[in-house]
Amino acid sequence: MTVEAGECADALILGGEELGTFDAEFVDADGRFVARAHDSVGSRALVVCGDRAIKGTLILRPHFGRGVAALVLSRVPAERAHMIAESDAMWGERGATLPAAMGAIEQNLTKHGYEKVGSKTGVLPVGRRATQTFNTHAPCVRVDTVTGAPLSMITTWLWNDEGHLVGAPRGALVSTGFVCAKQNVRVDVESFGGSGPYGVLVHRIRLPIGKTPPLAASRMLTAAPDLALNKETKIVTKAIAADVLATETIHLDGRKCTEVGVGIEGTAAGVFLRLVSQNGDEIDRNEGDYSARVKGCAESDLKLEITASGAVVAAVGIAATAR
Repeated sequence: MTVEAGECADALILGGEELGTFDAEFVDADGRFVARAHDSVGSRALVVCGDRAIKGTLILRPHFGRGVAALVLSRVPAERAHMIAESDAMWGERGATLPAAMGAIEQNLTKHGYEKVGSKTGVLPVGRRATQTFNTHAPCVRVDTVTGAPLSMITTWLWNDEGHLVGAPRGALVSTGFVCAKQNVRVDVESFGGSGPYGVLVHRIRLPIGKTPPLAASRMLTAAPDLALNKETKIVTKAIAADVLATETIHLDGRKCTEVGVGIEGTAAGVFLRLVSQNGDEIDRNEGDYSARVKGCAESDLKLEITASGAVVAAVGIAATAR
């Protein structure tokens, strides 16, 4: 099994009925242990990430019995490791220093028109949270929490100045979230993959939110971060009653796709989205406690259906994307 530089590989092992408890290990080309998933009946997931390419062997070792096992391999960029790393993720190679990692992200964000608000650094021990506070003076900001070797796998909690948690993004090399606040943003960081240096970068975004409720807008952007970069993004605010279907028509020209992010605020948690074609075919669906995202392509207009478990206000971000 090969893990390319800057990516994570997820190995899902599904054991047959006759196969009992088994271990799964990944060792590199020199026989050094990199990751282990053990003591499981039925299935086990093992996630390996790397700053540099890693070649190795996946070893399955049953404790007793014989049988058939199915192996499913998937790969994602390391910055999206939170999509697959609910199980433990291990790093085979960490080479990027914190200044180099922060510099690369800073250069990329500047190229896309982000304006820097500030940055702070620190050292993060395992099992303890670190807190940083920024005075933003901007309607909405993007917050990137960056790891430096040997730190990996972090969770970031983002709070607005009214004490609301607006997102808890996870990441291997970096976690990214958005906060819309009147003045101050609080960032809590915790590691679940070792200790080491970290940095927090805060940038203003140019997307105008107008009178959109800031908490709902924060959650919308955290669910669909690409909306902040798309110049065609429009934001619609909707008041939604409990268990009453709300709809929004999305106009397409037949040559593009659409991405929709929804964030809610109010007295309830729970939002469900469906993206439906004109003839009623479901194209995508998603749900979450306070936010969700759907994407789809069609030759004609699409309809977005939104259902909430209580009375809420929803910020709906809609952007056209290339097919």
